[in-house]
Amino acid sequence: FIGEKVSVVLNNPGVKLGELCVAFLLWLHVVTEKTYTYTFQALLKPVHLADDLIIANEIPEHLQVKIRGKGKRLLWLLFSEVEIVLDLHDIIQSKSRFRMKFSDVVIPRNLDVTVIEIMEPDFVDVDIDRLAVKKIPVGPRLEVITADGYVALGPVTVSPDSVTISGPRRYVEHIDTLYTQAITVQRAKRHVHQEMVLISPEGINITLNPAKVFTAKDIQKLKQRVIRNIPVVLLHPPSHKSVFLDSSTITLTIEGGEEVLASLTSNDFSVSVDYRQAFRGSTETITPVILTPPNVTWTDAKPQTFRILDSES
Repeated sequence: FIGEKVSVVLNNPGVKLGELCVAFLLWLHVVTEKTYTYTFQALLKPVHLADDLIIANEIPEHLQVKIRGKGKRLLWLLFSEVEIVLDLHDIIQSKSRFRMKFSDVVIPRNLDVTVIEIMEPDFVDVDIDRLAVKKIPVGPRLEVITADGYVALGPVTVSPDSVTISGPRRYVEHIDTLYTQAITVQRAKRHVHQEMVLISPEGINITLNPAKVFTAKDIQKLKQRVIRNIPVVLLHPPSHKSVFLDSSTITLTIEGGEEVLASLTSNDFSVSVDYRQAFRGSTETITPVILTPPNVTWTDAKPQTFRILDSES
């Protein structure tokens, strides 16, 4: 009976795995009770800097620190964050050199370990400047190339059109525009809406808020439309006699975005003829000056020229 029970234990994989785990834990306990020395990457953490000041040079994110202690405690540190405090409370000049001390090293949860060395470089050079904050307009670098039969209307719009920049005064005070990364949209057939990342200007510790903006470009189908009975105005008529044009209206064929053209009436156009051209006698017929709404062009006019008549003609 005893032999059968032993045989069952030896042939059971679960029992074997359990025994292996117990053996590993016993081994780990023995090993981690020994004392070791290990080099950690300690996070450099500036503290106590006045609100109106900012670091204006690059400082290391981490310094290497040698720590001695039992294996269990060093193993815990591997899954924690060792910090070195850079206390800037008493800084009185723009450039200072700080020598790191063992007391600057912060050990999580006060573990019973010993800092034995801050490896070279054991100092940090810090350059301090005044903090500058201001609003800067955004320059979008969005290029839109439309597909055949479509047209881009108006400028690229940006939202928000300005952002807040903060950083050392030496860098921020000379910045007057922030630009987005360049993006080109090909063969556009509909309104373009594009999120764009702002290019951070040169300098240290510069923050943009927000760091992205939304740009838009109006794209419409290219259409033509005929507008009739547009009034033609005679400019600078003489005071000593009555004159008039041989036609008081004009018909224009216009071209532009479909949505823009649909909303136009004859009152949206300005057409004029200047009497002084006829008075100078340079020509018998006068070409009118035609002004169209934004993003609209005219391709044909009927009539294309006018004559000025008087009551005695």
